[in-house]
Amino acid sequence: MHDQQQQPDIDPDTAVTAFVGWLTSRDEVSGPFSSRHHAGDAVRLVKMFCEAQGWNSSFTRFHQQIEILKKHYPKERAN
Repeated sequence: MHDQQQQPDIDPDTAVTAFVGWLTSRDEVSGPFSSRHHAGDAVRLVKMFCEAQGWNSSFTRFHQQIEILKKHYPKERAN
């Protein structure tokens, strides 16, 4: 486990890119991910990635932040 006192300051785009790199380097199948699939699998992978980095993976404080970010998600197109 990494020393959580010595964590570097990582910007969001680097963290997301690193997560995608980690996700695509795994031998295990990691998807599919969409609104039609259970989010628990994706959350589990994020938690695994965060723990591998030595980052706090407690998601209790993220719910409010996620709701703010969801405002910027692409809107579904009506067919």
